Amino acid sequence: MEVPDIIGLDDLAIRRSTYLRAVQKQHQVGRPPGPCRTFPWPNGPMKLRKLSLLEPRDALVLRVAGGRILQVTSGQLSRKHVYSAQQKSPYPGWTTKPASHSWNELYRVGKKCLRRDDVNAMLRSDIAAYYPSVSLDRVLGLLSEWCCDREAVHLLARFLGEWQANGLVDGLPIGPEIFGVIGTAFLKPVDDAILGVPEVKGYLRYTDDIFAFMPGPKECGGLQELLARELGALGLQISWEKTRILDDKDEALQELSEAAIDYVKNRLDQDELVGLAQLRDMLVAELTSDTPNRRRVPFALSVLTRRADRSVVSLVLASESTLELFPMQAANYFRAIQPSGDQLLERVGELLEQPPTTRHHARDLHLLRSICGERMGRIEGNLALKIAADRCRPAPVRAWGWRIAGTTQSMNLSDAADVALDPDEDFLVRRGSIVALREIQDPRRDRLLRDQRILHSRLVWPALWAAA
Repeated sequence: MEVPDIIGLDDLAIRRSTYLRAVQKQHQVGRPPGPCRTFPWPNGPMKLRKLSLLEPRDALVLRVAGGRILQVTSGQLSRKHVYSAQQKSPYPGWTTKPASHSWNELYRVGKKCLRRDDVNAMLRSDIAAYYPSVSLDRVLGLLSEWCCDREAVHLLARFLGEWQANGLVDGLPIGPEIFGVIGTAFLKPVDDAILGVPEVKGYLRYTDDIFAFMPGPKECGGLQELLARELGALGLQISWEKTRILDDKDEALQELSEAAIDYVKNRLDQDELVGLAQLRDMLVAELTSDTPNRRRVPFALSVLTRRADRSVVSLVLASESTLELFPMQAANYFRAIQPSGDQLLERVGELLEQPPTTRHHARDLHLLRSICGERMGRIEGNLALKIAADRCRPAPVRAWGWRIAGTTQSMNLSDAADVALDPDEDFLVRRGSIVALREIQDPRRDRLLRDQRILHSRLVWPALWAAA
């Protein structure tokens, strides 16, 4: 998850039955959702996309609704053609296949299509500003037409309607799983139109990334016009900037594969020691580049993470571009090789001392996550408290600041109390200040956690978790 919760929502499970009854009662009386925050996430050099962050209660309710909707939409879409939001495990504990696995499968099938004798061109296309452009009325109409669960559709309409009315969201939010499910299903009419064209020899889609395999460039041009019309009927526009007709098979293969990754995968299968050496060489070349490859770095880090291989720790820590563009993968790697000791703590401290910028919020959050579990002293604790108090940083980063501070001797009970009881403070930050109290042994802590202003608010659940 790009923006993980500080305790994995464990506070919602502390008294599960009671919590669910409370949520059900609030839903029955039409309680409005909490705010839908945005969090800047790196999307390549000099580009950011806005992820939507929900409050824990809303995330839980929408997850239930998403599972009910997925039960229907997964039966409407062809798993041979549509690879995003593919159901992996059933409702109620539903999950979808990891994006990396689904993309790898799409690439594999795409390369197979290009080897066909009757395929001599590929159309690759995208939709301009897809999620923000999706019409809520059209979404609700499609889900109702498919006879999706009425309660789930009604809740979705209420939440999205509230957020859109308050100017918090345009179209569909980016990030929460339910909107990946809906964003995938919404293009079903486009799938049907393209698959109805006799000249189409192969068709693959991942959300709004579209690949069509055709006899030649002329047929690609005709399909491109059809695609533009079908998207227009849904109130969407084709991204001409990202649309390409490739009539060279080798060039099309390069769109679907990464030769360096394929080579390393083969070497790993043949001889793991040799393959790991090749993988490290590939990663070192990327880490010393100003623009690391968006597929090679995550692949290499995931392999080394699974093996808890410490050989590139120094290089990853030194690569500012890698920490900025791939913050989640870097943090996963650092956590896999814990304890990392002074080297990691010193570098993280150095980076977190820098003035916060929009491009570094994701990096800073995952740097804090990467040291959770390390042995830290007052220096790290004081820095975490400084981050927690910095209103120039987004609420999730500040909440992680509290999470780290709570594991050090720098934790100050009175500061946490001031934040927890401040009704004007962001809820996620208030929750973080309470979570940080779990490790404190102090009678005053227990009095704070039993404060009526906490027990009669949404903070009761993290307070119960902290007191457990």
